[in-house]
Amino acid sequence: MKKKSIIIIAAVVAASLSACVGNNSIAVPEATTNAESSVTESTVSESINDPSTQPDANMHEDETIPEEKIDIDISDCKDFEQVIDKLEADMGYAELKIGGTDVLLVTPGTFKGDDKGTRAATVAEVYWIDKDNNLKDGGHVRSGGTANPLTAAGDYIYASGHHYVKRYTLNDDNLVIDLEASEKFDEKGNVTYYLRSELRDVDADANGEVKDDSALNDLNKEMYEADIIGFTVISKSN
Repeated sequence: MKKKSIIIIAAVVAASLSACVGNNSIAVPEATTNAESSVTESTVSESINDPSTQPDANMHEDETIPEEKIDIDISDCKDFEQVIDKLEADMGYAELKIGGTDVLLVTPGTFKGDDKGTRAATVAEVYWIDKDNNLKDGGHVRSGGTANPLTAAGDYIYASGHHYVKRYTLNDDNLVIDLEASEKFDEKGNVTYYLRSELRDVDADANGEVKDDSALNDLNKEMYEADIIGFTVISKSN
């Protein structure tokens, strides 16, 4: 008798629950097995980490960053001081030697480059006094973002991004790429490595491809060992 009463009560409870679900449209989610969950998590993880799915995976970072024009009329300038006098508030400048030549770098804006308070930049126009004793605008150098500030050491200025490093120098009164190493991913995530120079032949095929990332790693190491270029910021009171 006791067993029969329990069965009846259970039936009543089940009927009540069924009525509640029907009246209130309660949706009961389907259970997910551990195996299904594992497969889903693995698929998402692979998709996130697949290089070919990353933004701008098939181009250099510097090609995706808007180029801020540095528009300074230097036609009446004969030296660095006269250029600096034309800079507006919040612009910055830096003076350094590249291969024994004094150069002036001018940037439209700076950011905190390290814990020492260095004001760094990602883009700068490069000026120097040429062999005819004239002030020359050699063009700009530009890195891929604030994680990769412009650096310098010895004869070189370095501009880099997550997938490339460019090493600039002065040659015959021109700003040139002494060496550039980069990597590029296709839609399947396969990587190809490149190496080029505007000054000399490099160990690459006709398309500029090289067999591995050794040149890129070497240039990255060289760039990280160089010094962040510190800029002096023009204040509004100047």
